[in-house]
Amino acid sequence: MTGRVFVSWSNFGKLCIIMMLSAMVNVHAADALRTSLFSDTEKVMQQAKDSQAPLLAPVSYEEAMDAYNKAEKRYQKKQKVEKIKNDLANATTYFYKAIESTNLARITFKSAIKARGDAEGVEANTLASEEWERAEKQFNDAAEALETGSLSTANKKAEEAEKTYREAELIAIKHNYLSKTRDIIDQAKKEKVYKYAPLTLDRAEDLLKKAEHELTVNRYDTDYPRSLAKQSLYEAKHSIFLAGYVKQIRKDDVTLEQLILDLEKPLIEVSESMDIVAEFDQGFAEPTKKAKGKVDLLMMQAQELSQVKLKMAELEKDYGGLERRLGIQSQRIAKQEEQQAKIAKINRLFHAEEAVVLMQGDNIIIRAVGLSFSPGSSKVNTGNIRLLKKLEQVFDIFKGYDVVVEGHTDSFGGDSANLTLSYDRANAIREYFSVNMPNFPSAHSSAKGYGETQPIANNETAAGRKKNRRIDLVFIPTM
Repeated sequence: MTGRVFVSWSNFGKLCIIMMLSAMVNVHAADALRTSLFSDTEKVMQQAKDSQAPLLAPVSYEEAMDAYNKAEKRYQKKQKVEKIKNDLANATTYFYKAIESTNLARITFKSAIKARGDAEGVEANTLASEEWERAEKQFNDAAEALETGSLSTANKKAEEAEKTYREAELIAIKHNYLSKTRDIIDQAKKEKVYKYAPLTLDRAEDLLKKAEHELTVNRYDTDYPRSLAKQSLYEAKHSIFLAGYVKQIRKDDVTLEQLILDLEKPLIEVSESMDIVAEFDQGFAEPTKKAKGKVDLLMMQAQELSQVKLKMAELEKDYGGLERRLGIQSQRIAKQEEQQAKIAKINRLFHAEEAVVLMQGDNIIIRAVGLSFSPGSSKVNTGNIRLLKKLEQVFDIFKGYDVVVEGHTDSFGGDSANLTLSYDRANAIREYFSVNMPNFPSAHSSAKGYGETQPIANNETAAGRKKNRRIDLVFIPTM
């Protein structure tokens, strides 16, 4: 008779629980082991991804991923820990190398990277997929050439990629904006919008024609035509809204007085949110001026607050001995108080529309927003003389500082042309100071042009572009 083993349901349940707990312990132990092995490498991997290493340093990044995947396979097969560690060490080395390579690539491929970003911004990767893929291949070839030390090939491939990205962007703009706008304008005509909002509809059509013309005659400067196309699309939609609004007003038999009172309401709400009383006994101009002034003040206060936070962060960095730390901090505080006194003195010299004073670490930036140039010109306008004379006093206040005159443009115009123009304008201002102001430290000054690469406002608006077309005077302490 064969022997049988009988297990009660109670004992069977206990056995299952024990097995489950044992499995959970094993899983937890396995997770802990994997974390201890892989976590440091995965942190560096994420840093590489954040720095766009797959795009900008494909050779090193691929080497890193090969080593990482090899370690992963060894771990899954439960091979020796030392071999896994060796693979991960190799991966980490290549990830760091990739991160370092991205820094050089960003400088070398600045124009191509901007062209890529512009193309991606108008969905060229889907709307002009063939051109986009060709550009990506060219850019990848450029990045590989740069990593392997072939600078001339890298520059050549980057130029090809930039042109192809611009072609893709052009196709996408025509599809994404022009086609949409034509459809909206056709819709507006069908709805007889021209009877109720003819000015707005005409503006939409004029902007569309200008955009088409600019895209045709200047295919490598897409910022301006893209802006025209977006404005055209907006005005087309705007005309349809206005037509519906006008129809409703006529339908409800609203008086002109009631219409104007309704138009006052949004500005009243905005003013009340800023604790301003909006009064319309003299029209819209005065309450609009008050609201804008309050917004400008709030923005300036926000900038000052961010500067204070940066200074506080700097003070907290030093974790040496207490006496040493207090000594250094007291010196910094004294220096900052001295600078704050100078800044206060400078602020009294200028109106908000003339210049803004900022701190950037130990440097002082005078953002001369009131300086203006004729379109495409670097000649110092006679209208700037009064502001330039005011700026002369700043050099007395900041004696012993190096001065960098920086030129900046908006995004309209070709990238290389803007870079040249921004430098020419900065140099023209520097030369003006050198010739006309004996207190200007000519021997300790320089001019730099950044083109459109450092905007401080939205290039899609006229006001934003005006802010971006600027001269910054950067005062750098020599000690």
